[in-house]
Amino acid sequence: MLPSELLAVQRWKDQIRPKYSKLSQRDVSAAEAVIRAYSEGVGLKRGVIRERVAELENAYGDYRLVRGLAALVERSCTFASKTHADPLKVRHMLFAEAAVRGFQERDAIVRDVASALGLTPEQVEESMYADLDAEEVLEHCPTISPADLLKQYNLSLTQTLLFSSTEMEFTASGNWQRIFRAIKLHGLMYAAYRRGGSICVRLDGPTSLFKLTRRYGTALAKLIPEIMRGKLWAIRAKILRANRLLNFVLESEKHGWLFPELQAVEEYDSAVEKEFAEEFKSLKSEWNVVRESEPVEAGSAINIPDFTFTFGRQK
Repeated sequence: MLPSELLAVQRWKDQIRPKYSKLSQRDVSAAEAVIRAYSEGVGLKRGVIRERVAELENAYGDYRLVRGLAALVERSCTFASKTHADPLKVRHMLFAEAAVRGFQERDAIVRDVASALGLTPEQVEESMYADLDAEEVLEHCPTISPADLLKQYNLSLTQTLLFSSTEMEFTASGNWQRIFRAIKLHGLMYAAYRRGGSICVRLDGPTSLFKLTRRYGTALAKLIPEIMRGKLWAIRAKILRANRLLNFVLESEKHGWLFPELQAVEEYDSAVEKEFAEEFKSLKSEWNVVRESEPVEAGSAINIPDFTFTFGRQK
């Protein structure tokens, strides 16, 4: 997810969609430059690296894209404060002395405080504001390809847009257990029904509530990666923007290439389930066991079978 001020959208008639990166040569070049700013910035302060990123914003003429890419890279990096003493204590001692002696004696005050703390004046200077965000030093930057970064950027744009949704519905193929676990974990309200041969799930959006709008929107956005873990999926939502409801549509067959390839994860709820599945498969029976297949409707709710058994092609 990205800050809302970094969200750029396209509107036509009653439709809305984020301005996704199409992985163009320019966008790939921008992603490479942002990655390089951080990978070559190990040992530098966060503020220094951000100044380099600001130069890239001017160079590529798209501050939302560059700043968004930088935000994603920065979240995956490891920063640490480079300090020799508690910054709060250092500042307190410096300002207490300055209040008595005046700021004109700055160098002398720094030397005296350094002596009292058993540090050098340079170490006092380094520690003074070391707890500030911009003063943290980059320790590690993970490896990421420009294409993967741009696809993650597209996913984050989708999540940010859904902060303003009044409702959302989706279909998915697989990963149902994790999807509904996320729905319950984040306190989302849903209704399920069958449309054609697929299960469709409808979620009330954050703007349908009077309170906790931001938190509910964040929860809704966190569900998107779980939906996308299946090979086939479709997402439809109503987006409230400038006092107007707009339609947002996203389908794996048309737009899946824009997003990261998220693999479904098979998980067992308990060791008993895992042991049962392994022992059943070891029998080499004509019966096949499938873990958490398609959900079963139960009114407007959903039940997910732990196992489905098939004999040949017959269930």
